[in-house]
Amino acid sequence: MNSTCKVCEKSFEYEPLKEILDVKLSDLRPSICSSQCESRIKEELQREVSKNVFYRILNVMPECYKGVNMSDFSEMTLKSSIRQEVFKGADELIQRFCNSDYWNISLFSPVYGNGKTRLGLYILACLALKGVYKMREITSIQDTGYYSAIDICKLLRTESFDSKQFYQKRFYNSRALMIDDLGQEPENQAVEISGILKVREENKRKTIITSNLTKDQLEKRYTGRVYSRLAKGAFLVEGNDRRIEK
Repeated sequence: MNSTCKVCEKSFEYEPLKEILDVKLSDLRPSICSSQCESRIKEELQREVSKNVFYRILNVMPECYKGVNMSDFSEMTLKSSIRQEVFKGADELIQRFCNSDYWNISLFSPVYGNGKTRLGLYILACLALKGVYKMREITSIQDTGYYSAIDICKLLRTESFDSKQFYQKRFYNSRALMIDDLGQEPENQAVEISGILKVREENKRKTIITSNLTKDQLEKRYTGRVYSRLAKGAFLVEGNDRRIEK
């Protein structure tokens, strides 16, 4: 019996189907001619799922960040802290981070409001296009892995043991985690953030960090060992406070 492959549109033969009670044979006819065409179908479906998640993430962002897109970062300048690299615009940096096994990207600047958080959130959305959020429902910005450093410390100090265990596993193991405003948490709780960074590095998990602390402040607060982890993917974000300019 013959059929036409819905992927490559070639005609092919298949084994005749036996009669089955109350089932139409036309519903059982194969429409894919090979495992290669079946793989193409699965890849296309995965791309569509990833695109849908990408737009869902943009939709659950805080109101002030909705509508973010790549053009928002075309004038942004980012300088690597350990390599002689300067990026005019964030396109190449986003592509490099999403396509690589780099475990973190750290966006630092003593200037408030110059786009660090906006860029970090957009990178989270771009990770969706790489299939990072497989089988995960995105109904809030926290579902993407976004938390402020203050919120992380609060959640890890909850009185409920089960709740604490839940969030600890999430912060340690999520395929993507963004820690916003590193350094804003109480100084006596910095050790908890340090522990998360250590475990995530060991697990090769992608982490996005933003902070307004300087290099000296980071080393003093989190020790040189933690700073060395941050420095691997650290970039100084140049620019003025956009909120004041508006």
